[in-house]
Amino acid sequence: MSRHCHEWYLESANRAGACEFAPDCFRSCIEAVTCIKCAQCMLYHCMSDAEGEFAMHPCACAPPDEACAKRWLCISALSALVPCLWCYGPLRAAHRAAKACRLAGGQHAPEIHK
Repeated sequence: MSRHCHEWYLESANRAGACEFAPDCFRSCIEAVTCIKCAQCMLYHCMSDAEGEFAMHPCACAPPDEACAKRWLCISALSALVPCLWCYGPLRAAHRAAKACRLAGGQHAPEIHK
């Protein structure tokens, strides 16, 4: 059983990207380099609802709606002050390609019982 997602897994099928809840050093690096936390913080403070819910992934819009357009407008304005945000899209696409090739992503790890 995996300690990250609590699902059973086969060691032979435990490839990079197998566990979406496992730490992914490439994704963490992309988030740090592109300052995406600034965009998440802005969305939390400016666009969260009454319960504090907001889009955790600022660039994800499926299906596109009015909130999506507002998010992109705010992110575009913020990118004038934080230009490293422009790198998020290309780096995220490269990360998805690496995950598809099984070169990046988190792996299952055994649960440690004490």
